[in-house]
Amino acid sequence: ARARPFDGQYLGHEFFVKEHTKPLYNRHGIMNVFNLYIYHSINDVFKILKFRSPISIYGLFNLSTRIGKETLIVANTSPDSFIGRAGAMWNIDRQRLSVTEFTTSPSYIKATLKKIILDTQKVGEESEWNSLLNNLSQAYKNL
Repeated sequence: ARARPFDGQYLGHEFFVKEHTKPLYNRHGIMNVFNLYIYHSINDVFKILKFRSPISIYGLFNLSTRIGKETLIVANTSPDSFIGRAGAMWNIDRQRLSVTEFTTSPSYIKATLKKIILDTQKVGEESEWNSLLNNLSQAYKNL
């Protein structure tokens, strides 16, 4: 049982054109790989700082002692390490997430950060990715 007649089986070059991924990502709420790294790094930093576990990694972060800045990480490591990069990303996004103390729930951080990232991905043309507009990493140019 053929779906179309035998002489209509030929599929031209227009059939093999790749579909744009941006509309699919936006429709289904999927993050691109660059934003996934940021999402997981910030979530991991928050959980490490909130639960102080694993203690070996928690000890590598230096938190600020200034009043009102208790969630700020003081940079003391190389920006080439996870601690340096993740700490810098955390310092930028803790303001967007309105985290002033570690009583905030991890689910709030996840939901809010995902909304920020998905909103960032929707900016610009509907079918073309723009690395300057659609990646949250542009906020971290010096990393």
